[in-house]
Amino acid sequence: MLPGAEIRVHDLHEGPHPDHLSGAPVSDETAARVAPGAWLVGWSQGGQAAAHLAARRGAACPGLVTLGSNPRFTASTDWTAAMPVDTFNAFCEGFRTNPDLTLSRFHALCTKGGPGGRALARSLGETRPDRAACQARLALLGTQDARQDLVAYRGPQLHLYGSADALVPASVARDLAVLVPEATVEMIDGGSHAFALEDPAAVARRVAAFIREHTAP
Repeated sequence: MLPGAEIRVHDLHEGPHPDHLSGAPVSDETAARVAPGAWLVGWSQGGQAAAHLAARRGAACPGLVTLGSNPRFTASTDWTAAMPVDTFNAFCEGFRTNPDLTLSRFHALCTKGGPGGRALARSLGETRPDRAACQARLALLGTQDARQDLVAYRGPQLHLYGSADALVPASVARDLAVLVPEATVEMIDGGSHAFALEDPAAVARRVAAFIREHTAP
């Protein structure tokens, strides 16, 4: 789809000093691992991290793409298209007391409303993330706010959302279009929070097309 392109996947929680322990969306160590001049693409909380790094790099970052990413995951008086704080706190407490059950519920919410359904949820459940890492990234998710990063970054932005997402309200697309009017904000019809796994080829085509549109020949 993008001849000559090199795709690298970075885990924000790998290495001797993972980002969730630094209290920052992206640590200096992680930023150094991401190639200079790379387009930044992130799903969910990874989209917040990508936005933060794009703002840090400024003109040195050619573009930003987020997938199912709410710039502020928990609701506030000035950002209501998000998860209520009480609901988020209950989820965090559930993970603390019964992590396996809570992760199963999370995977079900990730795929709720989409075509992947239970089969995709079971597939997500095959991975067993480190419990301490999950707790730390949950704590970060509860306080992260990437809105100013999105406003500060002046390069091309594509933000994709699933219309059936049970974790990120579809109304965030409208609010984001107001926050960053120059950004491209689109809805994946019938997509869940895991829409990138439900039809990866279609999502890849859209992302590739956007990159081509904003890459000089």
